[in-house]
Amino acid sequence: MLQWKYTNGNTAFQIEMMIDGHRVRETFKTRATAEDRTLKIRIMNQLKRMAADALE
Repeated sequence: MLQWKYTNGNTAFQIEMMIDGHRVRETFKTRATAEDRTLKIRIMNQLKRMAADALE
């Protein structure tokens, strides 16, 4: 997670990830929302892997 400090004094938090082979970046106003989104994406990826393993 990256923390950006803008010239006007505001702070933003950016997460970067790969989803289905595409690089995705999302920016949030608070660290808590960025961490929440990161956790949701990790859970989503785990569920996808479990579903793929069940099909084999």
